[in-house]
Amino acid sequence: MLYGSINKMLEQGLIEESDERPDAHLDDERRRYYRITPRGRKMAQAEAARMRDLVQLAAARFGVARHA
Repeated sequence: MLYGSINKMLEQGLIEESDERPDAHLDDERRRYYRITPRGRKMAQAEAARMRDLVQLAAARFGVARHA
């Protein structure tokens, strides 16, 4: 499931494979590294705003429980 999600995000241009790697003694040559693209960052920000709006809507409708 994880690799399917990674492939989907790659296809959609939300992430890209990174050439940056940690020091060789900390790395496994089989490991792949990814970074978020500008498009991916915009999509993540939009999703965070959508979720914030949903939380505000739910709080207005049902009230907010306060934690100590």
